[in-house]
Amino acid sequence: MYIMPGLKLIKRLTLRPLEKSLITLPNGTIFKVSSDKPVGVLAFSKNSNPDMPMGIHPVLPSTYYPSIDGGYSGKRFALMASQELTGEPYMIFALEPSEVTLTREDEMRQVFKLEANGFKRLALKPFMAYKIESTGNIMVYSG
Repeated sequence: MYIMPGLKLIKRLTLRPLEKSLITLPNGTIFKVSSDKPVGVLAFSKNSNPDMPMGIHPVLPSTYYPSIDGGYSGKRFALMASQELTGEPYMIFALEPSEVTLTREDEMRQVFKLEANGFKRLALKPFMAYKIESTGNIMVYSG
């Protein structure tokens, strides 16, 4: 990760699948992330809650997450949950009959089936990375 302008290197690291790195940047920082593989980057603002990692306030982007192949529909996804501590703001939509396996970074698993055009609402544990694999094409949404 680089701070701009001048591209001052602030951190170089190697991550395994579902591994994450939390980096604190000064307010107003312009930064650039370079990688030889696809990565996801979320920017959070600080708050004073001591229960959150580094005092981070969870922010839930309202978005469809891209699959690891790059499209918004697919069979394999990876993301870090950033929801508040309550609610079910994540949804998985099935575009065809699918068996979906949700695996958390600590290997906790959930398996469920969806019919075509079906969906499931989910609450994910904040700041945990998840792998989502499906036998059919799905879409993953938060908001």
